[in-house]
Amino acid sequence: MKTPSTNKVVHKEVKPSFASYETPRQLDIPNEVAERFEADGYVLKWVRVVDAKTGGVDLKQISKRTRQGYSPVTHAEIKSLEFQGVSELFGRGGDPRTKDYLCIGDLALFKVPLEVQEQRSQWIENESWRQINDLRRSFGENVGGKINSTFKQKNVSFAKDSNSIEVEE
Repeated sequence: MKTPSTNKVVHKEVKPSFASYETPRQLDIPNEVAERFEADGYVLKWVRVVDAKTGGVDLKQISKRTRQGYSPVTHAEIKSLEFQGVSELFGRGGDPRTKDYLCIGDLALFKVPLEVQEQRSQWIENESWRQINDLRRSFGENVGGKINSTFKQKNVSFAKDSNSIEVEE
């Protein structure tokens, strides 16, 4: 027969405290470079230039971004701005068409005019709100002062007699 032990020792787990480790962010752009381009009216963005399926240059993505107003930042452009050691932080594209682009992995650094970026951000915000309002309307929520529902609404009224319920369509 087992007897309950009254001398149970409770062990409290003590987790050792270590200094937090933060991995280096590879896609960080040096502040002086970002500030210089911002002063010239540009915003820097990373754009995928290597197709994940084929491993080759994604010309469709590059031409799409070029039509939207983006242009690649090149090693020659960074060197002409006289930033010491910045050009060496980035690799070069593996294809002759992207060989002078500033690249990290399958991404290349592109610049876009500030006005274009603001217009794009505004369009994205407007489109998001439009979609939210469409969802609200489809579920019959009140949008803009009236209910716009695509669902058939039913009026239910209860009679004085507890056994009968009337439903009108």
